[in-house]
Amino acid sequence: MTLGDRIKEIRLILQRPYHIFACLPNGSIILILENEAGQRLSFSGDTIVGAVKTAEEYIEHERKMGSLKPKEGKAEKEEEPRGTEKSE
Repeated sequence: MTLGDRIKEIRLILQRPYHIFACLPNGSIILILENEAGQRLSFSGDTIVGAVKTAEEYIEHERKMGSLKPKEGKAEKEEEPRGTEKSE
């Protein structure tokens, strides 16, 4: 998955369609995500890749806490009924 794909996925999951990167005076990078209402989330790292990784770690943490939906593949597996077979 490319860095652009990772950023797109983060924006979709967090429902923040707008993003920008900024370099802070101390040299670290900050990823800022914002929605139409102006609500923001920000993630920092030593590099752009590091800031994206921090956002991905946040998403995983929120999924474990139940604040965000699990990945599509995991949810589908849990919803499938077990032991039911169609007979013709």
